[in-house]
Amino acid sequence: MKTMKLIGLAALALMAFGGAGSASASPTTLCKTATDSPNCATNDQYSANTSLTASGEFGVEFPGMPWSLKCTQSTLNAETTGQTGEPLPVKLSQWTFSGCTTPNGKACTGATTNLPYAGGSLAWTTGSNGTLKFGSGGTGEPRWTFECPSVGLKCSFAIPGITFNGGSPGQLSLPNVTLDHKGQLECFGLYEAKLIANSFTISSPSSAYVAKPETAKPGTGLCKANESPCAAANLYRAGTVITAEATNFKITGAGAEYTCGKATLVTETTARSDNPLPLTVTGSVLSSCKYGAGSCNTYTEELSSGSIAFAFLNEGSWKSGVTWKFECAGGTFTCAYMLTPETGGAILEGTENRGPYPARVIYNEVALSNSPKTKCGFTTRLTATFNVSSPKPIYVVKVA
Repeated sequence: MKTMKLIGLAALALMAFGGAGSASASPTTLCKTATDSPNCATNDQYSANTSLTASGEFGVEFPGMPWSLKCTQSTLNAETTGQTGEPLPVKLSQWTFSGCTTPNGKACTGATTNLPYAGGSLAWTTGSNGTLKFGSGGTGEPRWTFECPSVGLKCSFAIPGITFNGGSPGQLSLPNVTLDHKGQLECFGLYEAKLIANSFTISSPSSAYVAKPETAKPGTGLCKANESPCAAANLYRAGTVITAEATNFKITGAGAEYTCGKATLVTETTARSDNPLPLTVTGSVLSSCKYGAGSCNTYTEELSSGSIAFAFLNEGSWKSGVTWKFECAGGTFTCAYMLTPETGGAILEGTENRGPYPARVIYNEVALSNSPKTKCGFTTRLTATFNVSSPKPIYVVKVA
């Protein structure tokens, strides 16, 4: 029983100090584009066994003494062994060095031991960047080794973590960190050894970004084609901006009527698919507005979140939030009306494949709430048809 307790305590200690390995790593993938950064859609993810090649200058210095080792060319060859992972598994097959010399021009050789090494990893950190690791020293893990026979130098260094900066091309940034050389007497063991900061340019793949894998969740999505199910390549991404315009905007109630010659509504999806598909209202402008025969100044005061839920065929229920303020009759009275996600339901009618008209967001006498800031008192309803100008085409689909 005591043995079991000790094992349990050891496991807890290992987890507390980060020994649990990938338990705290973020889901990671290597992406072809930064369009959805920090996410990456399935069809934009590089597949398993994607080759990773990077080259650049390399160097090690020994602060406190006038000595260093520099190589004019160093090349890393690795490959992913999965499409996604926590972290993404990476195999190091080769890391070569050439043109290595001491400060006085004496030739040195460089190599990497214990290859191929299948225990490497790439973990997403932020934006399109991540950390590439190939171990931190120890039996069986790769180490850089250098020999300079003319000066009797022989060094072995553990490979530190390397920053992967996504781009086209991407860059591997070797940090200016202290290297583990275990006090080797043939490697100036009494002195600190530091890696000289350098960047390796990634030549393969030509565009590479570290990202979090994004998968389509069951629920509602927006598709570029009139198809069911919607192919992954045709499913609009998170961050898709939907722009729509109406020319028949009308608010009515208690014998009063507001009309606007033009109304715009701009929203943005915040997921690729979900149940329902979430969106945020990012803009709305009313212009050429009147109250009866008199003109009104209009202001958009509040924007909020909303959603789209698949209903049938290419249509879905649309909910969004926005508050419009009207100043009419020369500013003698002001009213503000709130379209809320709870009451402001509309229909998103997908692009019709039987006719030329675009997708439409249709409000048919949808109830508005009175803003507590103006207390206009009477019940009002919104009628408007917003024609979607972007993106085109657009179909509301059910995602399984």
